[in-house]
Amino acid sequence: MFEKNGKIFALSLLTLSLLGCDRPLPEPESEPEESALARHAEVEAEVEAGHNANAEHPEGHDDCAECENTMECDGEDDNAADAHHVDPAKLLREGAPRIGPADAPVTLVVASDFECPFCAKMVDTLDELQARYGSRLSVVFRHSPLPMHRNAVEAAIAAEAAHRQGQFWQMHDLLLAGQRELGEESYQKWAAKLGLDMERFSKDLADPDLRALVEADVVAMREVGARGTPNIWINGEQLVGARPASVLAELIDEALAQAAAGR
Repeated sequence: MFEKNGKIFALSLLTLSLLGCDRPLPEPESEPEESALARHAEVEAEVEAGHNANAEHPEGHDDCAECENTMECDGEDDNAADAHHVDPAKLLREGAPRIGPADAPVTLVVASDFECPFCAKMVDTLDELQARYGSRLSVVFRHSPLPMHRNAVEAAIAAEAAHRQGQFWQMHDLLLAGQRELGEESYQKWAAKLGLDMERFSKDLADPDLRALVEADVVAMREVGARGTPNIWINGEQLVGARPASVLAELIDEALAQAAAGR
């Protein structure tokens, strides 16, 4: 996903520091590899500095009202016109990966793409929320691989193949942590690391039913208004883009209060 062209690399990553995944990056112009590699460390430092400066709603960012997937906007949702309430039942699929009891008072559904860097940022967030709320929170995963991510569908199939052996969330974490290594060789390596039945795993990777399942998830998520990744729903209330645990916790607390009041 990272191009060796220094200028395009910097521009692309600074753009991604404000957006979720919802648009292809520009193709790089040619540049000598030596020159690109020489400035790589400098570019990384600039990108990190830009990300830190703009992690919250950035002053002077002319496109901020146009951002389709902001990482964080001080708890405010720039996508309020697009985000909306969805019947929670429409967000679920029988057999979808879940952590927490199905009858928990709050259900958080995340539509994610294994090649999206902002989905990777959600791993620690979800872990923190699960530790904080325990049985009061159920987290459900739906697949939403984007066309611009060429490895995302196959990675989703690998996750579902692991799910058949009860190891979805373990594979989920490995896929998101290893986004630069996505490919069948890595899926096999990670499946072995998890102690999966390798013969069964390989067979399931080629199972057209799993591809159909992932494709059906994509259609279902588009029908409920998902665009870009990640998309999050808390008891049906939609947020677009990766959000910090503190923001999601406020919404979960509100949902818990509503559930306790019988609303």
